[in-house]
Amino acid sequence: MYGKIAALLLVLVLSGCGAAPKNLISSPAAHPQFQRTARTLIGYQKLVCQDCKPNDWKIGIMRSDKINAASGGGGFFYVTEGALQLPDDELDAMIAHEVAHEIAGHNAKRQLASVAVTGVFMVLGAFVPGAGYLNHLANPLVTRAYSRENELEADSIAAALMEKRHGSIGRARNLMTFLEGRSAARKAKGEEGTGLFDTHPHPEERIVQLRKIIGGSQKAAAIPSYSRAETQQAGQEAADQPKNTSDCPLYQKCN
Repeated sequence: MYGKIAALLLVLVLSGCGAAPKNLISSPAAHPQFQRTARTLIGYQKLVCQDCKPNDWKIGIMRSDKINAASGGGGFFYVTEGALQLPDDELDAMIAHEVAHEIAGHNAKRQLASVAVTGVFMVLGAFVPGAGYLNHLANPLVTRAYSRENELEADSIAAALMEKRHGSIGRARNLMTFLEGRSAARKAKGEEGTGLFDTHPHPEERIVQLRKIIGGSQKAAAIPSYSRAETQQAGQEAADQPKNTSDCPLYQKCN
């Protein structure tokens, strides 16, 4: 019985990795804002990964006017067309946040948390009939709470990254500017609180943390160590990623 449970858990680990957006444009390198985005990303890559090659990290562009970005793990990054219209400083801050997710390994950690919860309920279900169904309720609650913690940590790491790259912790104000816009938009829609199933903390919570970091009452998180092996170890994740990300070196102009 336990051998079957272990085998199923392995399947869950492999099938749960590398989830990526499906609404990606086919030729991201041809997008007029690609080079600007690539230069920003490669600047952070050089900062955190001394042995990385430019093409170890990929950029995918999502068809959406909404301002959003994501780290897919294994060196894959996704930005919306709306986000590409941000001013340079805000785009820099948003990319620093996604790089923070990458180097902190948040994707893999969130997947492991989900698998761990599933495993607990599978084992419990072997002794308590029907207990396994509780996983459908508990798993989203646990992983979303874990994701909210990851967002706060990514903001803190991003502040440290921006300070290291630009020489001033004050650059984190650009991330605050972006979050203040989101907070104002939520208030306009009457979305004041943070729902139980939200994957992000309320923008105000993130803004408060950044103010403390900029003001010196709270230290920015330490920048995690990261190497090219981090992307190489993402074999299954990379295999599952869509192919319409840029395959050209990020610092070169691609035709």
